[in-house]
Amino acid sequence: MRIYNEFLGEVVEIPDYPERIVSLAPDITDILHRIGVWDRVVGVSLYCKRPPAADEKPRLGAYLKVNEQKLREVKPDLILTTTGAQRNTTLSLLKQGYPVYPIKLPFTLYDILDNISRVGAVVREIEGAYRESERLFELLKTLRKKLPPTRVMVEIDLHPEYTIGNASFLNHALDFMGLKNIFADMYASYFRTPYEIAAVRSPELIIYEPKPMRKKKPTVEELTQRYKELGLGNAPAVKGGKILITGGDMIAHYGPAFIDEVMPYITEEVERLMDSKS
Repeated sequence: MRIYNEFLGEVVEIPDYPERIVSLAPDITDILHRIGVWDRVVGVSLYCKRPPAADEKPRLGAYLKVNEQKLREVKPDLILTTTGAQRNTTLSLLKQGYPVYPIKLPFTLYDILDNISRVGAVVREIEGAYRESERLFELLKTLRKKLPPTRVMVEIDLHPEYTIGNASFLNHALDFMGLKNIFADMYASYFRTPYEIAAVRSPELIIYEPKPMRKKKPTVEELTQRYKELGLGNAPAVKGGKILITGGDMIAHYGPAFIDEVMPYITEEVERLMDSKS
């Protein structure tokens, strides 16, 4: 079938019923497993950790670079990528004659649900996609404004650390749960943390995500000392040790697991942390 893809600005040709699907993005791999087409997935990227069964699939490359020999070996009839950083990868694969369909990066939580339906439509499993979207939508309703309006700074260790502005699904997620991103007035997705501004805006809570492959996570004490050296010593989050350190590959994951795994985790951990004595 021929489908117009607005992110490429052109019509792409993909099979009516793809039977050998490759996913080069963690969010898409997460979706494919949930909607009932996992048996048709023949390859994933190195960064696809959800579901655990992804370890049983051939690893065909990293986020931006594909192992072309391995890709040829699995003989895909559909390759799913994302927009944004994978645009050049998508164009290169299209030029080589592969059937490629990019899925948009989410701007809001609702885009995560929308992407489930997009993937479901492309792989011809729309009913499974609708069921999963509905389930997650019902879960979202239970998480709305569960947390008090707390000023929060998010940091993700991308070597170096980056934070988020309002052009990120994470900003929407924080607001949805009741938290207030201290950089919500900045139109950007991810950017280097401006610590001078952070010190003025004085976060009451810091959510820190270490690199997934990091062997040893930093401790609250180590991060407290780091933030003091960066000028945030007077911030309530630093003074009170209100620093949530995730397990890695959690808040940076923008697939369905962000809704039913990460958001409940954040809610529970923030409630525990904010209720604890300094």
